[in-house]
Amino acid sequence: MASSYAEVRKWLLNPVFGWDVGITLHLPNAMKAADTRPEFELLKAQVGYFLNASDRRIHGAAHKNRGVRTPRIVAYEEEVFVGWHAHITMATPEPVDTAAMLQQLEKLWRDRVQRYTSARFEKRLFWGEPIQGSYANYGIKRILGNPDTPWINPRGCLDLDKTYLPIL
Repeated sequence: MASSYAEVRKWLLNPVFGWDVGITLHLPNAMKAADTRPEFELLKAQVGYFLNASDRRIHGAAHKNRGVRTPRIVAYEEEVFVGWHAHITMATPEPVDTAAMLQQLEKLWRDRVQRYTSARFEKRLFWGEPIQGSYANYGIKRILGNPDTPWINPRGCLDLDKTYLPIL
C-alpha cells in the first residue's frame, strides 16, 4: 500500500504541471455558525464558488465557453484546533503574473467571507505565496499520509471535482 501512495504522490506532484502557488483557506467561525450544513460541506461549497470566480477572473470567457481552468490540486484536512480547511496547489497560467494572481486570489476569498470575519481571525482566513520547498507535499499530507510525519493520522481528502490536472 505504501508504494501506491508514493506513486500517487509522485503523479500528483509531478513538476511538469508547473506547481508554483500554494494557498490555504479557512472559514470564519461566524460563517460556520450561520450555516446549517456540516463544516466540511460548507467549506467544499465555498471553495467551489471561490475557484469558479477565480477561473472567471483569470480566463474570462474561455472559462465558460471552453471549460478552461487553472491547473490545481484541492485537498481538505481537519485538525483538532483548526477544523476543516483547504490546501490548494496551483500553476500560474500564462501570461498571468504569480504575484498578481496571489493578490487576486486573496481578494476573492476575503470578499467571499469578509462579512463573517472578526478582526481576531482576519490573518488566518487566507495564506498564499509562491511555492518554496515542499508546500505541494504539505498540502496533500492528510490524504496520503506523509513519510516525514508518520505519526499523523490522515483526516482529509482530495477533491476530485475541483482538482484540475492538465493533459500533457
